[in-house]
Amino acid sequence: MLLVLLGLLLGILILLAMPLDVGYRLKKDDNFRLRLSIAWAYGLLSKQLDKKLDSSSEKPKGTKAVRKKTPARRRQTGKEKFRAAMAFMRSPGMSASLLKLAQNIWRQLRIRKLSLHLTFGLDDPADTGQLFGTLAPALILSNRLPRLDLQVQPDFSQPTLQAESHGQLRLIPLTIIGVIIAFLLSPACWRGFSAAVKANKY
Repeated sequence: MLLVLLGLLLGILILLAMPLDVGYRLKKDDNFRLRLSIAWAYGLLSKQLDKKLDSSSEKPKGTKAVRKKTPARRRQTGKEKFRAAMAFMRSPGMSASLLKLAQNIWRQLRIRKLSLHLTFGLDDPADTGQLFGTLAPALILSNRLPRLDLQVQPDFSQPTLQAESHGQLRLIPLTIIGVIIAFLLSPACWRGFSAAVKANKY
């Protein structure tokens, strides 16, 4: 039994060590459109995905009645999530850890081209400004990276999320998983989670 488990684990590790080629085109405005092509193990396995979701389309009706949240409750829930996220990102050492995480992931990618144009706005313009200010160091760093076209614009007039992105890249899943696990186990990440939990209690 132990040999079977070891063999299964080895097989999974070998698969995760094989390259994954990803090409995509994404656009998010009133609708969501995604075209994705994936080739794994040098093209041995491949998949094409073309998805379009209209945000204005009617949602499927469930058999059970679901109590809708009031606007005040939705705003309160959104505030709680935002407060927790900002506490996580502003915890000691988190900015440096997130920059290091982005750099380590970037080093594992073989980018042919990557473009992301993003416009966002939250319910409260002050929250929009805070989030944009928190992202500013990473945006400055991205300007130095080759083959990356990253543009992020805040919208202080309304809550919105608009994005357009396309790219072609190759990655080794095993190395990406290792980088993420190392970040999640770091003291800075644990301090961030602790700060987020505390902020969500108040």
